[in-house]
Amino acid sequence: MYNVELEEVKQLKEEVTRLKERNAKIDDDFLGLRHSYADLKRKYEEKREAYEGLVRKQKTERDYTHRIKQDLYATNKELTMRAEDRNMTLSAEHQWKNLYEDIKRETTQETLKTMKNDVNDLKDKMSQIHGLKDQLSQILEALTILDGKCDATTRHEGLISSHPAMSQTQHVNTQGTTTPFPHYSFL
Repeated sequence: MYNVELEEVKQLKEEVTRLKERNAKIDDDFLGLRHSYADLKRKYEEKREAYEGLVRKQKTERDYTHRIKQDLYATNKELTMRAEDRNMTLSAEHQWKNLYEDIKRETTQETLKTMKNDVNDLKDKMSQIHGLKDQLSQILEALTILDGKCDATTRHEGLISSHPAMSQTQHVNTQGTTTPFPHYSFL
């Protein structure tokens, strides 16, 4: 029995040794798992923090994008209103410019018409002046002829007869006959 007990003790010792080895192996595995778990937990925390940072960044970007869209919408609305105002102003300026051009054209045409009328009036007056000049030269020629033929008295009577108040007076023409002296209103 002693032998049997010894055998059992031996077996138990072997089993305890095996169990200790197994326990040591399990402890090693447990420590490895614990380190792996700690690494996984650390990586998980890093990834969670990175994910939360990414979510915060995306939210910030969405908020920023939303604000930018609102600003762009408001700016677009303002620019549209300014463009409409500018177009209305340009249209009004264009209308005023056209109106000014029309008035200028009409005024220019009226001025040209007035100037043409003035030129025609001046031409008429010039032709009257030329007619009067011709009449004056004829009178001077007649006076020169009379001066040469008549004595001082006759010449004096000829000058008096040329006065407008003396329109019915007689004067001597180049043939020596007397004719009524024409009445000239310019003298």
